[in-house]
Amino acid sequence: MKRTWGILFFCVAFLGIQGKYHYAQSYMDDKEFVIEAPSKFIYKRVSGQPRVGIGTSNPQSTLHVLGTLQSFDGIVFNELSQSINSGGSTTLDWSNNTRQRLIINNGSAFSKTLAFTPPVTGTSAAASLVTLVLEFTGTGMDEITWPASIVKWPEATAPNLTPNFASTIPGFTAAGKLDIVNFYWTRASGGDTNGTYYGVTTFAYTKN
Repeated sequence: MKRTWGILFFCVAFLGIQGKYHYAQSYMDDKEFVIEAPSKFIYKRVSGQPRVGIGTSNPQSTLHVLGTLQSFDGIVFNELSQSINSGGSTTLDWSNNTRQRLIINNGSAFSKTLAFTPPVTGTSAAASLVTLVLEFTGTGMDEITWPASIVKWPEATAPNLTPNFASTIPGFTAAGKLDIVNFYWTRASGGDTNGTYYGVTTFAYTKN
């Protein structure tokens, strides 16, 4: 009970900043908690996973803010990392994390096919920035096949990654280098749930 009142107090205080709070109507059960005010605050579980919505009654991710989110102290993101030791296919689920790293152990050459799961499920209009760090531990030539139907590149040309041109530069090695791929992801309302990723790449950062 004390915890419930604590949550209520926090939500009411949050919605009442600068005198904007007018009234609150709340209810709570084991799955959902709602405050109705000029801006809706909702906590609910979807398929057993907690979601919080501010300004929306239908949160599509862990935290879904409909409107402007301001931070005066900065926002820090965690990074999801996984190692790749061989070819085949790998799915990057951007709903788990919009900052991901692939550590490519490319002692020898191999090819990898990537698939993407969008940052937000559903078909409503949405947009996000997602970042993929490619970390190379070796010098093998790498071929990455991107999900062509949803990934777009400048001049319709996929990037030539660092291991593929390093051998042409005397004294240069791909080992210990990072290529950083930034995508602007967008989906129109009612469009393909996968949306479209517009990518740009910066090359050959030194890790240490």
